[in-house]
Amino acid sequence: MTFETYKVIHIIGLVLLALGLGGMLSAPPDQKAPRWTMIQHGLGVLILFGAGFGMMAKYPDGSISSPGQWPIWLIVKMAIWFFLAAMPSLIKHKSIPRSMGWLVVLLLAGAAAYLGIVKPFAG
Repeated sequence: MTFETYKVIHIIGLVLLALGLGGMLSAPPDQKAPRWTMIQHGLGVLILFGAGFGMMAKYPDGSISSPGQWPIWLIVKMAIWFFLAAMPSLIKHKSIPRSMGWLVVLLLAGAAAYLGIVKPFAG
């Protein structure tokens, strides 16, 4: 697959993750989130990471194909996605209140998009 194909698949994963988190966060606080929201979230995470690693392998200049060469922006972006992958658990166990979950998801997803597009600290 080409780099651009991985990029499209990566965005599809992002949309699934966002739909799953949105469905989970919009469920009434006293009720469990519908199962389909967790399925969407999980599929989104798998697709997002799979396509992300595919993009890393096909990166145009080959500069980030192995872990020892990962730039800071990529490491921070991965940490953000791991945190967003853990969001259902954090909200379920009330580590993050549902009312704050919307803002946290919005800010972190926006930061990850910024890092992926601008690539600050790329050297």
